[in-house]
Amino acid sequence: MRWKSFSGGHGRKGPEDWVRRGSEAWERFDRTGATADLDEAVAAYRTAVARAPRRHADRASLLYDLQVMLHARNARTGALADLDEAVAAGREAVALAPANAGYLSVLGAVLTERFEQSGRTADLEQAIALGREAVALPPTGSSDVEASLTNLGSALHRRYQWTGSLADLEESVDLARTALALSQPRSSGRKGALANLTDGLTSLHLRTGRPEALDEAVSFARRAVRAEPATGVHQLACLTDAGNALLLRYERDGAHADLEESIALGREAVALTVTHPTVRPPFLINLMNRLTLRYQRGGPDADIEEALVLGREAIDLAPLHHPERPGYLAHLVNTLALRSLHSGRTTFLDEAVTRSREAAEATPSSAPPEVRGACLTTFCQALRSRFEQVGELADLDEAIAVGRDSLPLLPTGTRGALRQSVVLIETLYVRFRHTGSMDDLGEAIALSRADLAAASRDPVDRASPLAFLGMLLWTRYERTDHDADLEEAVRFCREAVAATVHEDQLTSRLANLAAALVARFQQTDLPSDLDDAIDAAQRAVQLTPRRDTELPRYLSNLAYALTLRFRRTGGRPDVDEAVTVGRDSVALIPAHHPERAKFLGNLGGALRTRYEHFAAEADLEAAIAAFTEAAGAESAPASHRVGAARSAAELIAPTDPALAADVLEAAVLLLPEVSHRRLARGDQQHALGDARRLAGDAAALVLSAPRRSGTQDPALRALRLLETGRTVLIGQALDARDDLSELRRRHPGLAARFLDLRDRLDQPPPALLVPQLPADGGSPAHSGAPATEPPAALNRPALAAEFAATLAEIRARRGFASFALPPTPEDLMTAAEHGPLVVLNVSTYGSHALLLTRDGVSAVPLPALDFESVIARTDAFHGAVHGAVAGSDSTERRAAQGRLREVMEWLWDAAAGPVLERLEFRHRPTGEPDTWPRLWWVPSGLLSLLPLHAAGHHTEATDGTAPRTVMDRVVSSYTPSVRALHHARAHAPATDISPAGIPRALGVAMPVTPGMPGGGRLHHVSEEVAVLRRHLPDVVALDGGADPAVPVKADVLKRLPDCPVAHFACHGHSDATDPSLSRLLLQDHERDPLTVAALAPVVLDRAQLAYLSACRTATVTHGAFLDEALHLASAFQVAGFPRVVGTLWEVDDRLCVAIADRFYAHLRTAEGGLDTRRAAYALHRALLAVRDGQDLPGPLTRAATPFLWAAHIHVGA
Repeated sequence: MRWKSFSGGHGRKGPEDWVRRGSEAWERFDRTGATADLDEAVAAYRTAVARAPRRHADRASLLYDLQVMLHARNARTGALADLDEAVAAGREAVALAPANAGYLSVLGAVLTERFEQSGRTADLEQAIALGREAVALPPTGSSDVEASLTNLGSALHRRYQWTGSLADLEESVDLARTALALSQPRSSGRKGALANLTDGLTSLHLRTGRPEALDEAVSFARRAVRAEPATGVHQLACLTDAGNALLLRYERDGAHADLEESIALGREAVALTVTHPTVRPPFLINLMNRLTLRYQRGGPDADIEEALVLGREAIDLAPLHHPERPGYLAHLVNTLALRSLHSGRTTFLDEAVTRSREAAEATPSSAPPEVRGACLTTFCQALRSRFEQVGELADLDEAIAVGRDSLPLLPTGTRGALRQSVVLIETLYVRFRHTGSMDDLGEAIALSRADLAAASRDPVDRASPLAFLGMLLWTRYERTDHDADLEEAVRFCREAVAATVHEDQLTSRLANLAAALVARFQQTDLPSDLDDAIDAAQRAVQLTPRRDTELPRYLSNLAYALTLRFRRTGGRPDVDEAVTVGRDSVALIPAHHPERAKFLGNLGGALRTRYEHFAAEADLEAAIAAFTEAAGAESAPASHRVGAARSAAELIAPTDPALAADVLEAAVLLLPEVSHRRLARGDQQHALGDARRLAGDAAALVLSAPRRSGTQDPALRALRLLETGRTVLIGQALDARDDLSELRRRHPGLAARFLDLRDRLDQPPPALLVPQLPADGGSPAHSGAPATEPPAALNRPALAAEFAATLAEIRARRGFASFALPPTPEDLMTAAEHGPLVVLNVSTYGSHALLLTRDGVSAVPLPALDFESVIARTDAFHGAVHGAVAGSDSTERRAAQGRLREVMEWLWDAAAGPVLERLEFRHRPTGEPDTWPRLWWVPSGLLSLLPLHAAGHHTEATDGTAPRTVMDRVVSSYTPSVRALHHARAHAPATDISPAGIPRALGVAMPVTPGMPGGGRLHHVSEEVAVLRRHLPDVVALDGGADPAVPVKADVLKRLPDCPVAHFACHGHSDATDPSLSRLLLQDHERDPLTVAALAPVVLDRAQLAYLSACRTATVTHGAFLDEALHLASAFQVAGFPRVVGTLWEVDDRLCVAIADRFYAHLRTAEGGLDTRRAAYALHRALLAVRDGQDLPGPLTRAATPFLWAAHIHVGA
């Protein structure tokens, strides 16, 4: 709203010459708008005030006039110094004439303006107080009363805009009505009163949705435009108000005449400012926005071209530090983004970023917080817009950094602060969608909750934070499956839609509600949720202009929901509509847009579904084309591309397995990007979990397809795929643990920086909430409780970028080109020098064993190891493991042992037997046990849960020349990957432990474990530590015997670097939901557990052997993460132990002592030392002895009870 001047003032007598000169200059300015005339008027009145004594009768009026002129100049230049001087002049005038309503009211108007530009809330509060004083004084004339009412109304309206107080807004409208009633029909004040009432009613409509308020605003606006005078500043304001009100009504009713009239009024305002460039920018921006809207609603390209010309002129005319310039720039950025989207030319976005960057950098830190915050927010939006169309993560990272900088500038709860928060929330959400970082999602949720808490109780005020929070919560539900998040999301989204009064906000909120309802339908299968979702999605599409940047997303989400309903009901119209709107969504999005792959995926899903039901070959071909294009979209998130490649391969494989293999191979090569170091461990795991079996399927297709001439050997190609696409996180960790000794010697500063960055990136998140173990010792029960927002996290993107730059700097140094790079294929071939490696792969496309020997790589088809059989046998095996422990009586437990034997025999027949036959391990070796051949198993998927080392027919005679068991032909070890074995050998110490050195072993035992039923008592673990003491000369025992010896995580980690051997005898827990939370249960496991993640940053240079005598330390129980082999045994291996003994299931406390005793006895050398290089042989001999009952009387054996002796495995070199 505008403030109103008073009848008293200009030309009063004082120091006459200066007053006369100033008055003449002011009148010229009023006619011409020339800034030079205004400057002359200000200078003359300054002199007049300076020459008027403090007791001069006209000093107050001179100060008043100077205040008015300074205010006018500030409106031209945005110079805050002019406002400061105006306030000082006005305050002195009020002090000299405290009962003058005009002085009080105009000072209030100037203070309101200073609040606009500086954000000082005290100015606004004082302006309102002065206005109330002015209104309360006895009137000296109707025009003065009108002016006081107008200025007070303006201040209240501005406070409404700042705080959202409906009471302020309604009072400002009432004051405007009263001022209009007092105004004379042809007075200059009447035009301003009409304009102010238009402003207030328009805001009232925006706030409440009352249609009559908008219709009334349009009526008053038209009257204001027709009122005299039809030129000057007041006419410009009236043209603007009328155009804005008509635009709102067009958006409400869709009457094209309103839009055309709004544009015509905008052109009239622009025409009136041709000779007044300093006041021109806001009117250029208004016309730009209206032309942009007409373009979005189907107008010609000329509309947006003209809009850009207008916007650029406005930015060029606006002074760099003008408080409104950031707002102008934000509108231009939006128009540039729209033009870029529909033209495919990213130069428009480059312009947006360049202009907003220049504005942000040129705004000094001393600028008003509102101005600086607006500049930063606009810059953030420009960067995000460019990312959304180009896909460069650097833009998104910078946008978030800029958005975070803007947050502290304004008080929480104010509308400016809310806008800045919303922009940051949207940007964090976009990055989460692209990278999967839960840190970003958690930060966005925390900001949204803060915005909701700061909002008033009014539903309209709460609608925006509710809408964002609802969207974010259902997004988190997609990742965590927390039921409470989903229910809260649906509720919030419904409340936001119900409280929305304007269609421009309604579309996004309807789309979010639809997405939340689809998620709930997929959980509950409730048809009404899906029907409501489709209704909401269709409304969002109907309300969105054809050229709106959000329409492709709304269309694609509708296609997905319609496809779901077709799958449920079989209604042909749904799937036909899904294909139609899916094609529309793709047609509206540029080829380089990062979201295009997702939209293609939804279209492909609809086409595939229709093909599967109606068998139209055209649908199959179109689905393959959609998925293939999505898989090749370089700007899309890698996770979207991987999913599309899998879908394409599934459709291609039946007719062209070679092409399907190529498609999946390209996807496998993306997996390191999917699990980029910028992501936290949990986010990496989730991303790789979504890509489970991808590498195995690719390898199987390579081996199943006919070999094409000139292509790589299929077996070698399959091995490389499996090495690239499985155990990705282990490979990443091993690469970062390259030998640093030479780097430290030659470039110590670089080595220190590399270590610091690596260790910070490897740090696990704070263990704020440790899942409680259930009474049965299984996995934590699903509570449905919402996840907790994380504390302030590391800036992982920045750290990851610095880490990558440091790696590049190291590799640029002479002699370090291969530093921290994976081993070459030639390096991997050397892994078989001590015995063959058997890489097993099971897929729906076929199962094979890849045999890596000194002669190369060969493939053995394993037709009996089909995918469905492996699932069934694995389920049967682990059901039997449970029965062997928890069976109600000896009969049930014996039956369970029998089922274990059946699976082990099948495992021999289907896998181990054919492999050993091809490797020509056909007989029981005749030499000493330490000379038996060695073999390394590299299992994948469900096979990693089965005891390949113990496969066979153990109840048959095993002392013949050709026993049908693995244990009686070879010594088995395991490795997560060929690369992991290569690393273990390369980093294994060359010497063994001997009494001549100062050998030390760490022995950890937990006879009683807090938080477990009955204290989790283990009766024999102390005996294991005693065994360790018998065989090793120096043992540091942490076994609870004395307070300092109680095993806690910090103490264990502190002692590991000095202990080449570490033996743990305690309970273990394999986490069923997050393998990085699998842990050894020490004294403090409930508050600070020793988890897989906690071991990630540990690097041990002297480590040789870790013996994990605990349950399930070498197994992963979550099916999505089987290919990653993220368990305690692999964690100890990555930490530096080249040899690890682990277990596949629960182990018998008493037998563990016997196995450990025999194991360490077989490590002893004739000289009395301990050779950890014999670890695989030692464990093999110990297990054979237990199986064969060498500790039992007579002919008794344990061959029929494999649960007791088959759980222990050797991992590593």
